[in-house]
Amino acid sequence: MKKYTQEEYNELPIVDNFKQCPTGDYTSVEYFGEACSFGKLCSFGKACRFDKACRFGELCSFGKACSFGESCSFGRACRFGKSCRFGEWCSFGKSCVYANINILNRHVYSVFGVGASKSIYGWLSADGWYFQIGCFFGTETQARESINKKYSSEHIYHDALNLIKKMEV
Repeated sequence: MKKYTQEEYNELPIVDNFKQCPTGDYTSVEYFGEACSFGKLCSFGKACRFDKACRFGELCSFGKACSFGESCSFGRACRFGKSCRFGEWCSFGKSCVYANINILNRHVYSVFGVGASKSIYGWLSADGWYFQIGCFFGTETQARESINKKYSSEHIYHDALNLIKKMEV
């Protein structure tokens, strides 16, 4: 599999307003911009950044702490490292996995600007809801216990968790 550098990535062609990115190893590239379209089986390193409207083929893998802008779409069976962040309206193909849990309904729900400008993410899996709040990641029960311990049982983060659960489509 070809390994791409940042310079090689920057030179890839743009067709129909999307940068065309063939299957490859992009672990040396840190910033991708918006509207990129990747083939299947691509791999990406940790802390890489993608802006809005990027498309990824099936079986792509991402390192931890990657960030994705709004409206990105991911093909079947993509895998994500811990602490990745997703913009609004991202969609996920069947059997995508985040931090070793299967994303059940192909969506990650989020609430932005909660508390100290934090974002809260929620995933529905076959085992129930999982949440990411800052560095914390765990089940709904673990999230609520963590919020109670650090803040209180009346903290706004509880309202954000309830809101995310109501967003399920």
